[in-house]
Parts: sequence; C-alpha cells; structure tokens
Amino acid sequence: HSSRLKKDPTQLALEHFDTYYEPVFNENWPAIRLALLSQRKYCALVNNFADSSETVGNLVSDGADNILKMAECAELSPSPNRLNQQKIEMNDQVTYSSHLADVNNATSEEGADVDLYTFMPTKRMGSDIERMKAEEREMNIYTNIEVNTQIIPDTPLHFPKYLKAYAYERGNPSLFQSPKRDSTRKTDYYLYDAASILPVLALDLFPECKVLDLCAAPGGKTLTMLQTHLTEGITCIDISHTRLQRLSEIMAQYIPSKKAVGQLVKVICSDGVVFCKKNTQETLYDRVLVDVPCNNDRHVLEEVENNLFKPGRLKERIQLPKIQRDLLYHAILACKPEGITVYSTCTLSPVQNDGVIQATLERIWTDTKIELAVVDISHMADRFREIYNFANNSRFGQLVVPNVTANFGPMYICKLKRLN
Repeated sequence: HSSRLKKDPTQLALEHFDTYYEPVFNENWPAIRLALLSQRKYCALVNNFADSSETVGNLVSDGADNILKMAECAELSPSPNRLNQQKIEMNDQVTYSSHLADVNNATSEEGADVDLYTFMPTKRMGSDIERMKAEEREMNIYTNIEVNTQIIPDTPLHFPKYLKAYAYERGNPSLFQSPKRDSTRKTDYYLYDAASILPVLALDLFPECKVLDLCAAPGGKTLTMLQTHLTEGITCIDISHTRLQRLSEIMAQYIPSKKAVGQLVKVICSDGVVFCKKNTQETLYDRVLVDVPCNNDRHVLEEVENNLFKPGRLKERIQLPKIQRDLLYHAILACKPEGITVYSTCTLSPVQNDGVIQATLERIWTDTKIELAVVDISHMADRFREIYNFANNSRFGQLVVPNVTANFGPMYICKLKRLN
C-alpha cells in the first residue's frame, strides 16, 4: 500500500507519457516507450582542437561510421514527407476526445494519492493541487488551429567540412569507450545523443556568422557549433550558474586555452528573455538557437534527482510551455532580417513542440510587423532517415523518435526564417 502512495517521480513521468503521448503516437507508442526505457545510443563528436586524425582512426577501427558522411551520400526518396508549401491550413486535429474521458476519470484517483502522502494543513491546499492538476490536463491537450504563415523550402543541406560525428550502425548496441585526452592533452571526442547535431545543421552556419545560443548549458550544441570553425563568436546564455559552470568545464576540456575559449565563446548568466529584451538593433544575430528547457523525457525516466515530475514541481511543469513560448518569441526578435532561428527540445510533447511554434507564430503575426516563415526541413529528415527514426505527424518541424534499433532522441527541430 505504501509503495502505491509514494510513487517514484520516474514512475509518475511514465504514467504522464502513457496518458498524453500514447494518443499522439497510437500504435507506434509501445515501440517508442520501450526505446525510452532502454539503453540510449550515443555518437562521438570528434574534437578538431585535438589530434582529430588520430581520433578518427581509432573510431573507424572500432567499427563506428561517420554519420554526416552517410547522410551526405544518402539517396533521397522521390517523395519525402513535405510540409504544405503554400500555407499552413487547419489540418486534422489530434483527437484526444475518447481518451480524455479516461484522463479526467483518473484524476480523482491521482489526486487521492497526492492527498494521502503530501502534508496539507488546510482544505485550500488540496483544492489548489486539484486546480493545478486540472490546469496541467488542459495544458497538455494540443489542438491544431489555422495560423497565417508561409512555408518556404529549405536551401540544400550544408554539411560543414570540419564537422565529424561517428556512431555504430543501426541495430548495433555497442558502447563507446569513455573519451580520453590525446597527445595534445585535449579530450578526443564528446559523447552525446546524435540527434543533437540536427539543430546545429538546421542553423545553416556560414563563415564568420554571429550566433546566439539562448539556453546554452550544458554545452553540447555549443561545442558542435565550434567544431564547424564557421562562427565568428557564440554568445551563450543560460539562467543556471551550475549548468554554465558545466559548459565552461566542457570548453576547457576541448579547446586549447582560456584565451581561445574567450575569443570563441562569450558566456553570460541571465534569463534568456531578459537578455533579449536588453538587445538593441546593433546586437542582432545571424543565427539564434533556442534549445528550451522541456520535459526532458529521457532524464525524467532515468533520474530521480532533479526530476520535473516530483509532486512538488507541478507548478513548474505547468509554466514550461509559457517559458518556451517567451524564449522563442524573444529569440526571433534577436535575429537579423534574413536570419535563422532554430527551436529545439528533447521531448515528444506536442504541446511543447508544434504547440509552442503555433502559439509563437500567432503572437508574432498579432504583435509585430515581422514577416516570419517556417522553413521546410523535411529534406534533412530524408537525408538522415537511415540513421534516425522520424515521426510522420509533425506539423511545423521534424521529430526524432526513439527506436531500439536507433535509440536516439527524442529531438524536435523547427527552423524559422525572419524575412524582413
């Protein structure tokens, strides 16, 4: 009985996903769920600031493949899953209605669990919890509405010359050895989810471009950008001192000197929205990456510490989509005309993915004179289809879904271009 009362937050997270993700992914959900609960797969991002030829030789002899080369050489399908090129119309809604009755019926029981094991001195607190739970249920329902925006085709996908990442082939569960220091005393490669490369490729970096990395810590995507040798400078913003400290540690491990780090990266501890509001016309950026805080599906299923699904963090969960919308809105304002903003998450939540894009497009249309287009990156998904599994029901972006044979993701990527 007591084990039922004190549910582990990882268990609460899984129940939440079963409730809200299953109706979206339908018959694909059991396979995605299994992958989320299985050993995740990594790739090795080669560090060009170390002896990269030695690193590449070691990775190849271990049987790993250069996934960027594979994608570059991939045969494209004649009819990839393109977004509507003209205008996004109201399309079939994700129908939750039959499922919602079950969700609503379940809540009184769910509430009972919380009431039994949470100290609540007054009736008021109980009713507040119930109100917030109702708010969370409502918030997690994503309905497509018509938004007035255009979809434009992407330019041909550019594979930066120096960017190299290696992974074991689909179905091969081998694990990489821990990164080590090479003869130059720099770490040879960085291990992370291979899907993290996609937002950086979507940015379409060019020589000496000025980049804003709005939620930069712990630094995997920042490091990926630096490996391209294309950026003039990356301004890294994060609200968390601790996470920024981790970013600084990674930079020190992979980049030759403090001086080099200082020239390549500017690190600022700030709320992303506050930072963007202070921005003047002179400090607009060519490229903005906004990799927002999100459900972080893998983390909340694996780690009890710092788990967003702890009962005491309900309010925080409810606020997430608003934080995401605000960050994306201000990221777009910080972007130069003709510049690119890429929004990314590591969650399957339609509300935090397409839902945030939909709401932000509407706000930009209503509150500003900015002309914004959704860039169709379906050709990018087409190039990488041998490496990742992609969802086929994303409306504005592309979503990498985990699968036990290619256990990368989740990773949602949406590319937006400011036209004026």
